[in-house]
Order: sequence, then C-alpha cells, then structure tokens
Amino acid sequence: MSFPTEYLSVHAKTKLALYLIGDILWRRKEISPARYVAVATVLSFSLTTAAALSYQLVGTMLTNPESLPGQPREESGLVINFFAVCVLAPAIETLFIGFLVAFARIWTERDIILIAAVAIPFGIMHGLVADGAFYVGLHIFASTISFIIFSTVYLAWLRRSLKAAFGICSGVHMLHNFAAFSIFFTGNYASGS
Repeated sequence: MSFPTEYLSVHAKTKLALYLIGDILWRRKEISPARYVAVATVLSFSLTTAAALSYQLVGTMLTNPESLPGQPREESGLVINFFAVCVLAPAIETLFIGFLVAFARIWTERDIILIAAVAIPFGIMHGLVADGAFYVGLHIFASTISFIIFSTVYLAWLRRSLKAAFGICSGVHMLHNFAAFSIFFTGNYASGS
C-alpha cells in the first residue's frame, strides 16, 4: 500500500521528499557500499540536473534566449579534461570536504550546519569559474545541491571511518562528474562547439 500523497500540499510533499532523501542517505548500514554509491550518485545527479534545467528554463523565460552566453569549449583535450573532472577534482574536493567538516566541528556537531558549511562555499566556488552572470547563478545553485548530497554522504560514512567517508564520498562524486562529463563535454567535442 502506498502513501496517499494526493492529499498533501506541495509544501508537505517537498518535506516528505526531503525526508525520504535524507533517510536513504543516512541508512548506509542497510545496503552495501557499492549499492549506496550507485543510489547516492543517481540521487545527486538527478537532483542537480533537475535544478539546473529548472534554473535554465526560468532564466531563458526571463531573458532573450539568444543573449545567453555559451559555455566555452575546453581546448586542453578530452583525456586531460576527463582525468581532471572525473578523478582529480572529486578526490581533492573530498579532502576539502573533510577539512571543512573538521573545521566546522570546532563550533557545532549539528549535521545540518556541517552540511551547509560544506555545500555553500563549494557552490560559491564552483560559480566563480562560470562564464557569464547567468551561468554563475546556475553553477552556484546546482553545485550547492550536489554538495549537500556529497557532504551528507561524507558525514554518514564518517561514523564508520575516515577511510570509508573519503572513499564513498569520492566514489559518488566521481560517478556524478562522469555522468555530467559524458553528457556535456563529449557533446561539446562531438558538435565542435
């Protein structure tokens, strides 16, 4: 029997969805690490993609679509970009997640504050590399959402060990970036734009 969600308001449905997402990410003991990485990656990528598409749709409706700046094509090569985006960046960023969590724990042990202490700075930092004002907002918005997932994964697995937290969080982040890389970067190279 499924939960009768048709009687809930939009606000209540949103709260229920966020609760279920949090419940899935925090119940790491009930599923294998490989399955957890897969579930968290799908969750992270789908939420980030939905957020980015929503943001872009609103931005396109509010502005002239022809005036939106294009993302620059990377000239350094597909293999170098793949390694940087899918391997190096997730590993380094997971180290920084650990440092930010440890630093924020000086003041609080509340998970929600620790998650915000990671997600907001990473969202802003990712926005700084975007091309054009529209893409700055898009990158900040989408990156903050993905780093909410990554930091939740890190904190959930930190209870087991630092090694597990680093490995699982890096794995989720690497797969997330691989999915994004596969869609966006290869499309840029194939189209020659």
